[in-house]
Amino acid sequence: MPRPRKAIPNWAILDKTETAKAGAAQYYCSICQPSRTLKRTFGASNLSKHPGTTEHQQAVYMHNIREQIASARMANASLEANQHFTLDPIPDADFDAPEIFEPEVEPVSHYNYYHAFDGTEVVFDVGQHITASHQHAEIARLRHEIEVFEQEIDKDFEGEYITVSDALAELRACGMVDIDDAVDEDCDANTSQASSKAEASLSKAWAPYRNKTMFLLDVLDNLPRLRLSDAQLRVIFFVMRETGSKDVPSLTTFRRFQQQLREGMAVQTKRHQSGQGNVFYENDLPRQVAEFAFANPLVRPHVKFYPKDLGGAMSELWHGEKWCKDLDPDFLTPMTIGYKDRHFYVNELTQCHDKSLVIPQRWIVRNGEMSSDSYSVLLTENGTLEVDVSKTRDVPLGYMRLPYPDLVKRRPHMMDKIRAKANGKPCFAIQIRVWGDDVSGNRSKQWNKHYIWCMTLAGLPKKLLNQEYFMQFISCSPHATALEQATAICNAIKKSRDRVIAYDSSLGREVMFFINLFQELSDNPMLAELCSHIGLRGNMLCYRCWVGGTQDYKTTDEGYHSLFAPGKLRNVDETRTEVLGQMDDLAQGNFVEDRQRLTGVKDSLLQQYADSIELQRNDAMDSLHDSEIELDALQEAVDTSVYAWLGKQCELINPFLELPGFDPHRDGPVEPLHTVLLGVIKYSLALTCKVIDAQNKLPLFQARLASVEIDGLNIPPLRPQYLIQHRGSLIGRNFKQLMQLLVFVLHDLTSVEIRQLWVTAGSMAAILWYPEIKNVTAYSDELQHAINNFLDALVAVDPSRITTKPKCHILTHTPADIQRFAPSQVLSTETFEGFNGVFRLCSVLSNHHAPSRDIGVNLSNIGRLRHISPDDTSGTTEWIQAGPEVRKFVSDNPEILEHLGWSSTRQSPPGCFRRPAKVKLQAVNWHSHCASQAIPILLPPTATFEAYNYVHCTSMIATTGDVVKKGSFIASRKDEHSELLVGRVKDIFNSDCVDANPRGIVVIERFSVGGQHSELYMPTIHRYAEPIIFLAGPEASLNSEFNLNTHGIANLNDSSSTSNLLLTHSTIAFVLQEREETSVLVSVVKHGDEDHFVVNAHALHNAQLLRQVFPPELFKTPDITVNRSSFHMKLAEKIRDEMRIKKAATKAKRAATAKRKAEARANADKIQT
Repeated sequence: MPRPRKAIPNWAILDKTETAKAGAAQYYCSICQPSRTLKRTFGASNLSKHPGTTEHQQAVYMHNIREQIASARMANASLEANQHFTLDPIPDADFDAPEIFEPEVEPVSHYNYYHAFDGTEVVFDVGQHITASHQHAEIARLRHEIEVFEQEIDKDFEGEYITVSDALAELRACGMVDIDDAVDEDCDANTSQASSKAEASLSKAWAPYRNKTMFLLDVLDNLPRLRLSDAQLRVIFFVMRETGSKDVPSLTTFRRFQQQLREGMAVQTKRHQSGQGNVFYENDLPRQVAEFAFANPLVRPHVKFYPKDLGGAMSELWHGEKWCKDLDPDFLTPMTIGYKDRHFYVNELTQCHDKSLVIPQRWIVRNGEMSSDSYSVLLTENGTLEVDVSKTRDVPLGYMRLPYPDLVKRRPHMMDKIRAKANGKPCFAIQIRVWGDDVSGNRSKQWNKHYIWCMTLAGLPKKLLNQEYFMQFISCSPHATALEQATAICNAIKKSRDRVIAYDSSLGREVMFFINLFQELSDNPMLAELCSHIGLRGNMLCYRCWVGGTQDYKTTDEGYHSLFAPGKLRNVDETRTEVLGQMDDLAQGNFVEDRQRLTGVKDSLLQQYADSIELQRNDAMDSLHDSEIELDALQEAVDTSVYAWLGKQCELINPFLELPGFDPHRDGPVEPLHTVLLGVIKYSLALTCKVIDAQNKLPLFQARLASVEIDGLNIPPLRPQYLIQHRGSLIGRNFKQLMQLLVFVLHDLTSVEIRQLWVTAGSMAAILWYPEIKNVTAYSDELQHAINNFLDALVAVDPSRITTKPKCHILTHTPADIQRFAPSQVLSTETFEGFNGVFRLCSVLSNHHAPSRDIGVNLSNIGRLRHISPDDTSGTTEWIQAGPEVRKFVSDNPEILEHLGWSSTRQSPPGCFRRPAKVKLQAVNWHSHCASQAIPILLPPTATFEAYNYVHCTSMIATTGDVVKKGSFIASRKDEHSELLVGRVKDIFNSDCVDANPRGIVVIERFSVGGQHSELYMPTIHRYAEPIIFLAGPEASLNSEFNLNTHGIANLNDSSSTSNLLLTHSTIAFVLQEREETSVLVSVVKHGDEDHFVVNAHALHNAQLLRQVFPPELFKTPDITVNRSSFHMKLAEKIRDEMRIKKAATKAKRAATAKRKAEARANADKIQT
């Protein structure tokens, strides 16, 4: 007799679709399913097991809570309908504690009189009266219970975080709750519609976020320098709930929402596999450029697309020769918008206002207006058009009237191909700079090597290039090398030539753009690898030119002298040909080591295939060896097999060698951080400290550093003890401080040669760090002279230094790089190096299972937050914008942008005075102050300051933006023909009265300008025997603040240093620790001369302005030697002599060792005998 069939529980729903697929009955749980994202089914055999699962029990618990909420809502609705009072929505902020509220129930002692629908009066008893406040508490208790419950099962429960409104909506959708009553159905429907409209309005205001809380949490989670782990976020969410914050999600919901934003709005992180098989992830490069350069309204106004000719001056990348002259027009912006909004393209026939015809070749800004370098088109006698390509002429855009499509509409064969792709959209070329480096992914000293690539826009001004906000991450990997990742970057750049569409927030329309690689930046070893160079330790030591050779050759007269100047420049065509030649040699089984040593060309990607190529040859040889063919035929068959295998491979050679419009040798400029600060300045400090340490004078050296004056240098306070103790592991910032001051502390501590080395080093650095250049030709000559002087002074101390340290030679390429690109400040990589900290924080918070992907996703999220502006929705052609509340919040709270790396440029305008705190204000009667007797040289003729009271000020802002304080030295000169005024600020005043003219007054003690210092080659200034005090107003041209120091000698103009009298003496001072004066003593140096000073010409701050204000002859440094060639020959002979002595000593030592061993063996034989 068959067993009776078990009854199907009421919670089990038959899924017909899954039943048909499985061929057996499949059910799903109606209680568990509302909490799931995906439907989960099970067979009939599991119907009895399912109620005992943890998931079902949790779902039942949630179901009961929802029903209690529904009951409470129905009771609330009944009270509203029957007792004519309303309940305000319960704000989360009113819920202060997690305790369970038990509402007090009070009996009803009266009757309520209502009217029935027919108008008759009815009387009824409602039993127990639950007050509105108790109703609030009950709903709040249930709401809190849900929140606490979801936090406990956050890891196991995969559904959405359910608020009260979400729970009710889901229960309604399942048909499990019906809170609509026949009496108040219309009222509830209206309330529901109003609530939905309010939520929709709120979501739209904070779009793309659900609400303000979600927006702020996303901001908090994506600050570059304040990275948070999941554990920290859980704690933050817990605290927010406990304090009653609104709309706090669970971590699971928050992460899922971020993923939705990333998939729909952020730059996608794409998987790549290199030719060597390594997997890494890259953030979509064209998408980053589209969002950042065009759609971001904060960035778009600053981006430059066209070169600008300043007639020999330069301060930005678009002023350099590459952008203005050398770069092929195919890689520049091909069009501009001119007369009547018409698009004018290069390489198209264009008619000017005078009916003449031209063909524009390059768009360039001249004299403040758009212009073009154009070929003239002439009409010949036989009626044909002839293009004069012998020269170009300057044709302003304002002269052009008809572009080619309007000029010849029926003959489109000359139309520029990019115009056809643009299809009426403006088209731009975006120049980018990439930076690659090897970085540790750990905070600790343990090395965790990652290769990383970042980028910035070359069209941004230097004040923005040095800000972290404008850094964009491309890719990283602990496995794939820099060149393997560079292949993906180069492919993205090539593909951008097809068609990339972006939304231009300035033009308010879609535009088309393509990307061109303008520069690659890195340290010298990485640049050498990116150039397919053998490296700095190779015989051919320079990746920029063909200078070098064996060690013996570099010590010859000719070889040694060649290291002091650039040689024949390398180019990408020669390098690519050499790399392909080496690949042929490898395919044919030849050795390439000698060829690499001779040429200095070694491609790291090709080198990875060397072993595989050899293995392929061996396999081919083994397979063909037994066949009866001749040796030549065998060799040819093996070569054919290897070449066929190579043809199937990809990414065989350096991708930069095959990127159009880019030359890695010329477009990887010398940058000052690694070549100057961490290069030649570091070498100089090592030589100096070695000499001082040998004399046991490091304590005196430290004491002088502690006493040197740094006012006017715009640097942080020195830490002399740290600098001396850790002199072997300093960073670039430390070397930048020391090179500006060391000349003032080395007197009688070192030899004349070392002091001369620092004189030339400081002079070279001051010129090198000019922020802008007035005449690039004259500047290049001045910088070249300073570099020559420095290198000669360096080899005078250590002749072999330039043969063992390639950075000394690489430094000689700096003037050409500045002329080609921009001032060295623009070429510096400090910002990229600083970005390593952001990368490292993302790496630390990864679980390291997929570090490349995790880091890329995290930095993509940071980029998404940075781009709170128009954006492209994934897979659509519509452009959306952040909600008005989001934009308003970012605008009202600039600290968000500062946390994202945007440095505020807000500063007080020149002429502003800063007062002390009110409790420290000191009013001054002008007639009772000594300044009343001063000469009002720089005050307006209508000055009426005598009748007003003034107060002391702490500082004022000079014309250059410098903060001038009491005791600062200032220089003023309106133009080159006016008188130079130099002095020290004695006091600063400001008046409360608006009628005072001027409101602010600076009291200055005047100094006279002397001659040039005989050893330091710097200007000197001297106090007058009778002090001269003059007054200046805020309108006076107080051009710059500068640094002064004493050199410790009395006669500043005496060329004979032997007769100089020392004017400094040592003393002791108490050490400050924790802002307290301790009993610990330290030696300091006190200056005894307050009348004679040396102007610090090595100061980087205002270096260019000082040379404009003071007479230029006071800064000229004489040549180290008149005949450099002869000087270098003598040093080369000295090196050869030292090498012969070392070889003889080594030979003698080897002979002595051999003799000692022979004697030992002989003694051992005697003992055995």
